[in-house]
Amino acid sequence: MESGTMKFEKPEKKQESKQERCERCGEKLKKVKWLEHSNTDGNYYETIPHGHVSQGLFPFGVECATQQLIESRNNIEKKRSDWQSPNPAPYEDNSLLPIADT
Repeated sequence: MESGTMKFEKPEKKQESKQERCERCGEKLKKVKWLEHSNTDGNYYETIPHGHVSQGLFPFGVECATQQLIESRNNIEKKRSDWQSPNPAPYEDNSLLPIADT
């Protein structure tokens, strides 16, 4: 090598573009459906509800996105029904009431 000349390294192989993987099943995706994850209730949404804090968008396959949205909807409905159901009163069964002295 002559003095004053620079030696260049071969460029690294072109890095493959990152192919998204499904958040639910981990498969490489040909078609991506993006769902937003709520830090507020831990569910996924197509559009996050007003007042929720977003953790960001996550990639899903079309079928997995559908299943995830169904699961999220079921979680929401369960929480709603749990919240709306009245708490059973203590000693609902009269046999458990303490006997009063007469």
